[in-house]
Amino acid sequence: MKNFLLLAVFALVSCSYAQSGNYATPTRAVNGKLISITNIIGISNCSAADFSGKVKKIKKEPDALHFQLWSKVKNGKKSSKETRKVDIRMDRIAPDDREALYRELVRNGFVLHVAGYVCSSSGLISAFTVDRVYRRVPVVQ
Repeated sequence: MKNFLLLAVFALVSCSYAQSGNYATPTRAVNGKLISITNIIGISNCSAADFSGKVKKIKKEPDALHFQLWSKVKNGKKSSKETRKVDIRMDRIAPDDREALYRELVRNGFVLHVAGYVCSSSGLISAFTVDRVYRRVPVVQ
């Protein structure tokens, strides 16, 4: 009887543990501000891509956050602008981190580095990690 009781308690605990949310991992600075969030979406068969640029044209929806990243690219004396559309799915972002994502990480004019999957020909990046870039350091060779 004791073994049955122990087995029943173990089964209940394991079921409740299995149902706990599997959320994305936030990283905060010393001052408590959100500076990065990773593991937003799971593994995909689509090709991986990354892009850095300034945030523009933010559109919030209940289940997603859409925005564009703009970056200047210099080719010799000429420079051109590149843009990428980014999609962040809110399924795996904890409710407490969603507001911080809007207020502290994805804001107009902030420079972000986004890595994700490109599954369509439109070039839309479904982000699996978003990082804040504070300054660009030139690479010394």
